[in-house]
Amino acid sequence: SEYPRRSRSVAETRLRGSATRVDPRAMAFELSTAWRSAGKGHDLYDLVALVVLFEVCYRLFGRLLAKLATVDGFARDPAKRGKLAAEGASYLVSFVHAFVVAVRGAWHLWSLRGAPADAQFEQRPWPSVDRYAAAGAAMEPTNAIFLAFIFYDLAHVLAHYPKLGGADTVAHHSLFAVASYVCGANRVFPFPFAWLAVGEFSTLPLNVRWLLIQSGRGSTGAMATTNWCFAVSFFLCRILAYGLGLFHLFSNWSFVGPLVGRTPYLGLVVALLCAGYLLNLVWFRHIVRMAASGRMAAGKKRG
Repeated sequence: SEYPRRSRSVAETRLRGSATRVDPRAMAFELSTAWRSAGKGHDLYDLVALVVLFEVCYRLFGRLLAKLATVDGFARDPAKRGKLAAEGASYLVSFVHAFVVAVRGAWHLWSLRGAPADAQFEQRPWPSVDRYAAAGAAMEPTNAIFLAFIFYDLAHVLAHYPKLGGADTVAHHSLFAVASYVCGANRVFPFPFAWLAVGEFSTLPLNVRWLLIQSGRGSTGAMATTNWCFAVSFFLCRILAYGLGLFHLFSNWSFVGPLVGRTPYLGLVVALLCAGYLLNLVWFRHIVRMAASGRMAAGKKRG
């Protein structure tokens, strides 16, 4: 079929199928990052494996925190030890996921810089072999990691509802799972996914902030530094980079528009991107107000 379930890598297919000269740099890049691309759509086995991996990490982190919560030097506030042990593992898994996705997102952003619009918004058809086909293929496992985490985290949010998140979290996860699937299944929007993934950098200090509060360090210098790191990273990633990404998307509407027209539910993804940016503006306004009033520095509220 056109999209085999377990296709060969782009570079390998071209090498075996013809005598066409292959760019060794593109081949090396693709082989080192594409990670068993399924050609079209997410590989169910890979997604299940990743969800299981996240759950294993959750269990291991839970055991670690259960022990650390009893250590006076680590958990300074006895009243918060129970919450630290019960919920902290979710925040540690979120930290690991955010770090991996954000770093890879920055990598994809750099790899697709200067690419023509057709490569930034739609992956090369199989079995293409060039620099931008390799960069697009490398994005697919990152999207799989993101989608697997959404499934894992949504299951935990529902299981512990509403301790880890309310209806807004459930709606957010559900809608972005749809967006991830639409883009992954149709092999579209690799560049927008990259600048969206970079936003996960702001999740890192947010998770650190929660751990500092629950370990009894909410009024320390480390807490104040973390708060400002969160505010700065949120602005750079979720306001500035995200806004530039949206501007770039709509400035290339001559290509994106027809792509949206022929790709099922891609218009919904564009609408979600716009709504997400508006939500980021609302959140950033709240962050600025908290910083100005001194509440962030005092660590009284979770950002």
